Amino acid sequence: MNIDGRRRSEGLFQRLGRRARWMIALVSLAVICVAVVLYLRSDHFALRRVAVAGNAVVGDEEIRAALPLEENLFALEVEELEERLERNPFIQRARVEKEYPDKLVVQLSERTPVLWLGGGELQLLAGDGTVLPRTLLDAGGFDLPVYVPEEILPRLGELERHSDEDLLAACALCDEMQCLALPLADELLELTPVDGGLRGRIADGGDIYLPRKTEDALLAALQAVWSRERLTGYSALDARYEGQIVARGGDQAPPPPPRPTPGEELLVIAEPAAEL
Repeated sequence: MNIDGRRRSEGLFQRLGRRARWMIALVSLAVICVAVVLYLRSDHFALRRVAVAGNAVVGDEEIRAALPLEENLFALEVEELEERLERNPFIQRARVEKEYPDKLVVQLSERTPVLWLGGGELQLLAGDGTVLPRTLLDAGGFDLPVYVPEEILPRLGELERHSDEDLLAACALCDEMQCLALPLADELLELTPVDGGLRGRIADGGDIYLPRKTEDALLAALQAVWSRERLTGYSALDARYEGQIVARGGDQAPPPPPRPTPGEELLVIAEPAAEL
């Protein structure tokens, strides 16, 4: 074989060698890709753990039952899971995040029951005035205050929202008292609208009067005053005045504490009980 022939043969072998190396590389890459896909679809990434936060009404088990346990985490669509959870009438918003290899973190914002709408068929309402399912009433319901309107309000359907201003003020008040975890909230039996605000009937027989819009500081002050004045048999605490809470109907004013808790310094004693 002459020199040109040997060179052509060597060039052919080199080209075949390069092609073979490329083929081996491509096959190796394909094998690696298949292995990665199979690994990502394996049970190692199956949903097994769910962390739930922000729920008080909907139980953890109810949340887990709505999620596709044992399904591959990569195949799950977060938006679809959020929509599925938000079909629960007590869940206002749901946020779902993946934590690989096998966990979902669920953050909930609930429609928390705050009071019953009375003056007709009882309806369970959330803090924003939304009507919650009657199934809870049939099952025993919640031990919550009852709002008694001056006139019978129309009944709305589930997840519809009331617009009556006095009712919405009562819902917001009860919601805020729950958020602050005030002991007074557990003693509140009934709310009714009055001039300038709301009147609440307390389990110990007294009344509280509040403006339609309240702030955390006012509610904390009312809690402090109520904790003190209930020892003297008060008849009413009125917080509709700016910068003070008026106590009426107590047997006598207790001596001022050496270090008043926040709110006690706002107390004004009004004797005898006045017509409200």
